[in-house]
Amino acid sequence: MSTNCDSKVISGKFRARQFEYHPSIPGTVLFGTVRGNLVLRTQESGQQLSFLGTFGLNSLDAILGICWLKNNPNKFVVGSSFGKIICSDIRNKVRGQLVEVVEPCFEYDDFAKLTSVHVNSSSERILVSGYSNNVLLYDMERAEPVQTFREIHANHINIARFANKSPNLFVTCSFDKMVKAWDQRMTDRQPIYSIQGENGFVMVNFSPDDTFLLTSANDNEINQYLSVDGSQHTSFQVPRTGLKGNFSRAYYSSSGARIITGACEESGLSILDSSTGELLTRVDVYSGRKNDSLYIQVSIRKAVLVVDNYFCIYISFLVLAVMLFHSMCHIISCHMCVEFACGTDFRRRVLRSRQLQVHSKP
Repeated sequence: MSTNCDSKVISGKFRARQFEYHPSIPGTVLFGTVRGNLVLRTQESGQQLSFLGTFGLNSLDAILGICWLKNNPNKFVVGSSFGKIICSDIRNKVRGQLVEVVEPCFEYDDFAKLTSVHVNSSSERILVSGYSNNVLLYDMERAEPVQTFREIHANHINIARFANKSPNLFVTCSFDKMVKAWDQRMTDRQPIYSIQGENGFVMVNFSPDDTFLLTSANDNEINQYLSVDGSQHTSFQVPRTGLKGNFSRAYYSSSGARIITGACEESGLSILDSSTGELLTRVDVYSGRKNDSLYIQVSIRKAVLVVDNYFCIYISFLVLAVMLFHSMCHIISCHMCVEFACGTDFRRRVLRSRQLQVHSKP
């Protein structure tokens, strides 16, 4: 196994807060900063960064949500901490005072104390959550609110996410220790099902094929559930620290075969097998620093190759490393190669999960 986490994609001077790989254009990443700015990096530009403009209300309005539209590769939606929500197009450039900037296509009603934005698979609805018990759905083209799900949690909602394939299904998670699944077509505002955790939930994600839900709660409580009914599938045995503020986040790789998880009071990431729950390796992200506290956000690319009796995983991922107690925010590029000697049974499992061909997708 070899791991390299030394390459900084964005230095601390940008104070990056959020980022998102493009779902279909390799090497394209959109970064949001704590000052409300957007910065774009493409495969063609290499390390060159393009400033797209200020999308927050002011320099104190951090970008907290970014989502690319699946059926229009040039459009994206961003949300800021003060509740500003904008849909824009990276081709929609105009001359600003000093540089070219991107103009908004649509602006939506503010959502106070916003925490997340997400767009459904048909690019018709925007799902927004914040420091409240409600979520709001906006019509993308009409730029107006269409549905509100009120008082659906006992505490504020950390994340709300649409399914990857179905435009109507979404999930919410909260510090009330609950994850809930919803269908926007239902009028009674009752969840399809609810999942009870031991700790407050920080993140929830659908697997790429929507078969599973991946939840991450405080202090490395990482679990996987069947999305059809919420029954538990896998409990990942990531070591607990006992720290109340160890907010943990977990993400699927592009194929769903691997999971990367990290927590804000720890110095590294864990790489897990989503099928077996096995801990494959532990990666130290930012070695040599004085304080171990680290805010973790991950976006992943992955390639898988099977040759003879060796199973090789090539994983490339970006990590937002925020040095707590300091004004330092770095985006770090990590590259990892893991090789396994695999017997017949393991190779048969690999073939069944359709990972034989080499692929790499943001």
